[in-house]
Amino acid sequence: MTTIANLVAINDIAHGKQVFRVHGTVTVASPAIEPVLVEPQVRHRGGWEVLELKLLDSGAMAPQVLTEKTVLFERAGGTGWKTVEIRHADGSQRCEIRNIEALD
Repeated sequence: MTTIANLVAINDIAHGKQVFRVHGTVTVASPAIEPVLVEPQVRHRGGWEVLELKLLDSGAMAPQVLTEKTVLFERAGGTGWKTVEIRHADGSQRCEIRNIEALD
């Protein structure tokens, strides 16, 4: 089952610029698998942000060992939504988007 642990979504507001960031930890079946968050090809019309979790196999020879990896998504401009939904092969999960202002 695929889930993102420690899922955090923020609008980082610093010096008048906004950046939308999502990060967390994914357990994958092999060190050769790299988790990535991407925007879907077809955008929905719901009232929240949507990202897709993709598991990319590098093709490298690696043992079948459960491995924790960090996944990160970043987009300039922020988001006006209050929730992000992460869709993956086993379903989806949601997280509240927090606004934070970086300190100097």
